[in-house]
Amino acid sequence: MNRLSFRELVRSQDLKIGTVIAEFATPAMGHLIKSAGCDFAVVDMEHNGWSFETVKTVVRFLHDAGVVSMVRPPSMDQKDIARALDVGAQGIQPPKLETAEQAMRIVNWIKYPPQGVRGVCCLGPQDDYVSRPVAERMHEANSKTSFVALIETATGVENVEQIMEVDGLDAVSIGPFDLSASMGIAGQFEHPKMRAAVDRVMAAAKSHHKSVCRPVGSSEEAAASIAAGYNLILYGVDLALYQSALASGVREVRTAWRGHALVGATDG
Repeated sequence: MNRLSFRELVRSQDLKIGTVIAEFATPAMGHLIKSAGCDFAVVDMEHNGWSFETVKTVVRFLHDAGVVSMVRPPSMDQKDIARALDVGAQGIQPPKLETAEQAMRIVNWIKYPPQGVRGVCCLGPQDDYVSRPVAERMHEANSKTSFVALIETATGVENVEQIMEVDGLDAVSIGPFDLSASMGIAGQFEHPKMRAAVDRVMAAAKSHHKSVCRPVGSSEEAAASIAAGYNLILYGVDLALYQSALASGVREVRTAWRGHALVGATDG
């Protein structure tokens, strides 16, 4: 794998911008995302029912366009994590990570022996279909395969300091919707309990020099997140971006039509 990996991407605290793919598994997605200026993309399997065959295709589109990939598997089960990596994901972001013990198990699953117990598979999408000596590709995969902790429950926040200490964890992401829901304040992102939870995660990440990711829905929200210390900005989800752009265009067309009709009525 001679392309940039997610692990290499997050080694610095510079700004990196990504987006979420959750609906449109089309050949154009990788090049559209790249030409838009994104550095990475998260492929979501948790909420859409996508198969690993579909994800295999999406990840290949991303990599062929030079976009770094991160896959959110449908669960924290070893079989889901292993399959995500075997279809080509550069890294994984399992949902609802809550303890350091879970994090250590995941690191063990994503690393080849002797660092872990990942099953060896060669010449597939995880190797860009290039034949190489087994030991060489195992070593390179171990050095580049990434793990991002997704903190989205109150229990995860309570254990975040211990989670950040796990060797092999590359970055942390905050899931605001699930986190607020787990605390009984769903969608109340400015609630004091929510702000305190976010501050705790941010402090733990900073003390361990970890990059922090946050999903945003607007440039204003992105600016506020950057000011708060986030350096991995996940801008929008494909279907929401499409709907928003289409709705905005439709409104403008209707406004233009009303203006035209008004001028026509005045001229008459």
